[in-house]
Amino acid sequence: YQVAPVDLGSFTNSFRDIYARNFYGTNVDVAEIYPIRALDGRMPEKGDIVAFDPENPGTVIVSTQPYQEAIAGVVSTAPGMTLGGPIMSDQKPIALVGRVPVKVSIENGAINIGDPITSSSLPGVGMKATRAGRIIGYALEPFDPCSAPDAEKDKCASEVGNIMAFVNLNYRGSNLSVSQEEDGSLAISVMTKDRGLVKLFALDEQGYLVINKLKAKEIETE
Repeated sequence: YQVAPVDLGSFTNSFRDIYARNFYGTNVDVAEIYPIRALDGRMPEKGDIVAFDPENPGTVIVSTQPYQEAIAGVVSTAPGMTLGGPIMSDQKPIALVGRVPVKVSIENGAINIGDPITSSSLPGVGMKATRAGRIIGYALEPFDPCSAPDAEKDKCASEVGNIMAFVNLNYRGSNLSVSQEEDGSLAISVMTKDRGLVKLFALDEQGYLVINKLKAKEIETE
């Protein structure tokens, strides 16, 4: 019994439609192909956080500042699914969602599993996000080179490494939070880098403002 040759398609002769009940892949991210451009001689590479190029629409460059508003994603190492056709020499697959290796540093503190990751001042390198702003996703591995017993403190702080992260581009909300205390009052708190959640003031059930310290140039009363 012989089966006639079947054209399985190619980049130059692709299928019009594909129908499948399930799709299984060994790699676990979805990427889209984007043109890339060098910034100060630095081309995007695997694991880099990239941002949209303001000078060239549709092109990406390495990120260059903390909480960069134009974050586009992360250069994928081995995409599970690539959208946009074959990859040319001046293009890179940019992970839009899924698990990918990401370059990080401890510029904003040690990274723990679950920490939100954003861009840093180092080109293409991420850091822990501790305030509102754009993030690329969440850390799936910890990173703290200074915690090693033989770490040299003057060198480990600037070390760059790779961790696995879950890419899910979004905006991390405000640092302010509102919660209800046991006495029924509403507490307004702020998330700080060094002390965690710090209570600013509260509103009691009678509408009075409850605050530990008050500093004002002028207070008017009726």
